[in-house]
Amino acid sequence: MRRTLALLFLLGACGSAVAASPQRPPVAFFNHSFAVLDAQTADAIEHSDYLPKFGVFAVRTTTVDGGETWRGRYLSGKQTYLEFFGPDDLKGPGSGPGATGLAISPDKAGGVVAITRSLVRQGIAHPDAARRTRQYGADKIPWFDYVSTPDDPKSFSIWAMEYVPSYFEDSRTAKEPAAYPGDISRERNQSDDYAQKLMRDVTLVEIACPVEDLKQALAMFTAGGLSIRKAEDRVEASDGSTTIILDAVPLDQAGLRRIVFDLNAPATEAHVERIGRSSLVVGPGEHAVWTFPVIAAPTLGR
Repeated sequence: MRRTLALLFLLGACGSAVAASPQRPPVAFFNHSFAVLDAQTADAIEHSDYLPKFGVFAVRTTTVDGGETWRGRYLSGKQTYLEFFGPDDLKGPGSGPGATGLAISPDKAGGVVAITRSLVRQGIAHPDAARRTRQYGADKIPWFDYVSTPDDPKSFSIWAMEYVPSYFEDSRTAKEPAAYPGDISRERNQSDDYAQKLMRDVTLVEIACPVEDLKQALAMFTAGGLSIRKAEDRVEASDGSTTIILDAVPLDQAGLRRIVFDLNAPATEAHVERIGRSSLVVGPGEHAVWTFPVIAAPTLGR
C-alpha cells in the first residue's frame, strides 16, 4: 500500500504534462535497453549457439571518452538493440545484478535540444547534458549528444541520445549511406544483416524498478513525446512501435523482466530456448518472448 501511494504521489507531482498528445508524433523513439544479469545467464547469452541465428549478435568491448570501457553482449534488429552485462562488466555504484537502463533517440537532428527544453519546462532546472566520444585506435571521434535528469537512479537509468552526423560519415564506423538529408536514424545505425535473421525488432521491454526511478522516467517519456498510460504500480510508454513497461518494486526485486520481439517471418511452431536462468520462446506466429527471473540485488542502492 505504501508503494502504491508513493507511486501515485510521484505521478501526480508530474502534473498534466505527463499525458502526451496523441496527435503529435514522438520526438524520440526507443533506441536500446541494457540489463545487468546474473553470471550464469550472462555467460549463457555470450556462448549461446541459438542467439546468433535469432538476431544480429556480437560480444565486444567499447572504449569511450578517452579510456572508459565496457564489455557487453549485443542483440540487434532493424532499428533497436539490447545490451546484456554480467555482474562484473560495469563499474561504479548501482551497476550490479538488477541494474537496467534505457535510451530514446530522435531520427533527425534537434531532438535532444527539444527534449532538454521540455525537461526544464517540467521543473528540472539543470539536466545533465554532454557529448560522448568513441575511441577508434588512437582517435576519439564524436559519437552522440545526450541528456538525462540529474538525480542518481536507484537501479533504472534513462537518457535521450542523438547521434552526431559526422559519426555516420566516418568510414571507421562502417555505417550505411544516409537515406535522406540529415539522416541520423536508429535504422542507419544498425546493420542490414537483421534481414537474414529471425528477429526484426524489439516491440516491448518490461523492467522492474524502485518507485523513485519512475519520476525521472516519466519526465523523459514526456519530453520525448511518447504516449503514456499510468496505473497502480505501473507506467507504460509507447513510441508507436515499442512499448516500455516499468513496474514499481522494492529495490531488491529490480531488474529486467520481459522482452517481446517481432519476427521477420512467422514461426510455424514454438521453439523454447533456455538461456541460463532465462527463457526465450520464439513463435508460433510473428512474435518471440524472452523472460528473465527476479535477481536479488541488495547492493544496487547509492
